[in-house]
Amino acid sequence: RETYHYTRYGNPTVHAAEQHLAAVEDAPDCLLVSSGMCALSTTFLSLLRAGQHVILTSDSYRPTSELLTNLLHRFDALQAAIRPETKVIFTELTTNPHNRVVDLERLVAIKKEARARLVIDATLASPYNIQPLKHGADVVVHSVTKYLGGHNDLVAGAILCRQGMADALREQRALIGGIVGPDA
Repeated sequence: RETYHYTRYGNPTVHAAEQHLAAVEDAPDCLLVSSGMCALSTTFLSLLRAGQHVILTSDSYRPTSELLTNLLHRFDALQAAIRPETKVIFTELTTNPHNRVVDLERLVAIKKEARARLVIDATLASPYNIQPLKHGADVVVHSVTKYLGGHNDLVAGAILCRQGMADALREQRALIGGIVGPDA
């Protein structure tokens, strides 16, 4: 593991928590960040480049929708929304606040056909109920503030990813400065 020379890049306490969360999600890697929205921002900034396309399901957490739709044009039905430049498909597994459950198997098939990455916000499902990486998602985010924190005394986010994706995400986290503090 790296030398911990500046806590914004990582520290032993956060690294230990990341290892435990990765084990719970059965993920190759995990990054802890300062909030669930920081987890989404870091993920999207790492995966996307200018001119690329994101598909966002319509029943998503309002701040997530605002994050993406303030930067992108309106979207249509999922299959019809796929374009050659589509790089990311994003949805909440169980939507907030309406608690609709998406068809993960269908999304994985669509993302494979589109050669896009599938980013799942699994906050409301929690790793106890489902581990989307095992089903074909590429990145899973959680607002640790909710079920994973459990006591309403923590503000943090987690990004869990497939093998080979963590370095770019860590670089983006360092640039944004969104790592969760070691005392959290």
